[in-house]
Amino acid sequence: MEEVAVIGLGAVGSMALWRLASRGIPVVGFERFTPGHSRGSSHGETRMNKIIGDQSAPYKPLAVRADELWHDLERESGTELVVESGGLVIGPRNGPYVTRARRLADAQGMPYEEIDAAEIRRRYPAHAVDDDDVALVDPHAGYLRSEDGIRAAVARAEALGAETRFGVAATILSDDGEAGVLLDVDGEQRRFRRVILSAGAWIPQEIPGAVPVAPVRINATWFAPEDDRMPLDAAHFPVFMRELADGRIGWGFPQVSDRGVKIGLHGRYGTPVTDATANDRPVAAQEVAAISDYVAAAFPAFAPTPSTAVPCMVTWAPDETFAIGSPAAWPSVVVMSACSGHGYKYAPASGELAAQLALGEEPFADISAFDLTRFTPADEESS
Repeated sequence: MEEVAVIGLGAVGSMALWRLASRGIPVVGFERFTPGHSRGSSHGETRMNKIIGDQSAPYKPLAVRADELWHDLERESGTELVVESGGLVIGPRNGPYVTRARRLADAQGMPYEEIDAAEIRRRYPAHAVDDDDVALVDPHAGYLRSEDGIRAAVARAEALGAETRFGVAATILSDDGEAGVLLDVDGEQRRFRRVILSAGAWIPQEIPGAVPVAPVRINATWFAPEDDRMPLDAAHFPVFMRELADGRIGWGFPQVSDRGVKIGLHGRYGTPVTDATANDRPVAAQEVAAISDYVAAAFPAFAPTPSTAVPCMVTWAPDETFAIGSPAAWPSVVVMSACSGHGYKYAPASGELAAQLALGEEPFADISAFDLTRFTPADEESS
């Protein structure tokens, strides 16, 4: 019987593979596509990192450990993955989003500067703000190079002895307790002592009903200004979360390629995905209408039609909180699920948690808030 398998080498799976290999644990990673592919939830150049007010209490220890591990991976791989560009939370002075961010930052002792609308216009001219708007300026926020992070973790794991299989679909056939977990790998049966299932939107296909996740198709969209002289570097257009007066919240990144700046909408929107493998159809015009409206309101100097749009997915939990643990009927399978649109920045820490759980170790953080049993009906718990 083999030791550990990781199914799905996206954000969390690639990091779990690296963390296990770094301990010298024999581990095999299975991925139906390629490292850093564009079919899941982690492509599109960048992901936000540590913006002010974004980390509620259960996630704080994960954020601290993830920061350490991101820098470890940078050193080991020789690849820049973390860009500390600074960041903004913008909105009405007493609006719910700014108020929540301010409260969380104050409670956690996070440094920030609060500036008024006039100063926003001076420093960040692409943002068209109302007179009542303020910005919380976070000097330590920034972004992560998302595809590069996955590829770096996979490469380090391979260098440390991990086996990887790309372009193959691994399917869980049975969990036989002490006899291990039986997988079908493109027609070949392989048995492992423990399995980490980190397949994102494909998890319902592996273990139906284990976690009530809802994969949703969204799109990554980039925009360009009408005047190509407008500065869009991190100093003038840092990462941001921004609430408009009507309650709509968007997010964005500075320009890191010739695509322009990436801007999207925050919240649960999009089209349900019933077959994650089929989510590669081109983006239709009606799918970007909402983000085009947002850009027209918040960035009138930008062309409201995306310069580039590619499909993506978010896998939501009902409470938008991580789901980590082993389902009752699958005690040898560690499920790492439901990033709910905010999981990438924690990926190295989540990968370490997955490795610890697979090895039967005490997790480095309290993960009770992420326990799978919160989805189990009370009558099932008592039976």
